[in-house]
Amino acid sequence: MRRRILAICSALIVLALSAASRANLVVDGLETARHERFAGGGSLFIGSAAVTGGAALDFSGVARGTNGYWATMISTTHFISAAHAHATGTVVFHHDNDPSGLSSIRTVTGGGRIGGTDIWVGTLNAPVDPHLVAIYSIALPGDYTDEPFYQVGRGTKFGTDNTSGFRVGRNLVSDVYEDVELGSAVTDSLVYFDDSAAGDLTGADEESDDHIPDETFLQSGDSGGPSFWISGMGEMLLLGTHSFITEPDPDDPDSPFNDRRASGDAYLPAYRGQILAAVPEASQGLAFSALVLLLGLVGAIKRRSGGQ
Repeated sequence: MRRRILAICSALIVLALSAASRANLVVDGLETARHERFAGGGSLFIGSAAVTGGAALDFSGVARGTNGYWATMISTTHFISAAHAHATGTVVFHHDNDPSGLSSIRTVTGGGRIGGTDIWVGTLNAPVDPHLVAIYSIALPGDYTDEPFYQVGRGTKFGTDNTSGFRVGRNLVSDVYEDVELGSAVTDSLVYFDDSAAGDLTGADEESDDHIPDETFLQSGDSGGPSFWISGMGEMLLLGTHSFITEPDPDDPDSPFNDRRASGDAYLPAYRGQILAAVPEASQGLAFSALVLLLGLVGAIKRRSGGQ
């Protein structure tokens, strides 16, 4: 479902705050071995095959820049992030979940905003090796309501390397809102509630019926980090890049964000064509990615039908 949103601007908080105020991604039931990519959790890590029940999740194409913000690769030379806060300087792509293991280091040389949105496509000084650094496709437009997805944000730093602060949690797609205003940007946005007890703003401190393990709530400094939907074929597809969080709006008692805190991403499928036009080499995988997504959706429909 997609809803038209006209005036929730006063309830939005941009995630790009000062370095002093940055915080780590909130994950309900936080466990170091499960949620921190570089903690050495092995089969306990949320992205391991033992936990996913399928293929292990490959986060090698997600990096942080010198300024602490995020870059997620969509071609061998282009990354996607938030327009209001994107990776700059040097970016480090760790090839595996070992913070002291092999990595690819590149420099951000430029980039540009997609239309008037909060989506940024950046460029690197040299291509990465796609055999070592994952390249991700953007999901096709569709109804992802109540679909689970994984998201990346700031986490505990391991060692002296800032790029090792890498936390992973999950959430459910609540809705997609059109034309969300965030500063000068207007973007179709993926919104998801924090359905944990901590996310209850009524004072009852209760979980909602939509609560799932590993429930997330974005924090300052998570700007531009990715949200991934896993297709039925096991492919990690980009759904969003982190953009804002909400707070209660006392001037609007009917606001959907007064009872429970929520986070928001730029909804990338709505801008897939524009993004691919800005990254010509990414279009080479378009037909294959579309087929994978369609097969995944068909598989999901069959599984649900079989369970009725």
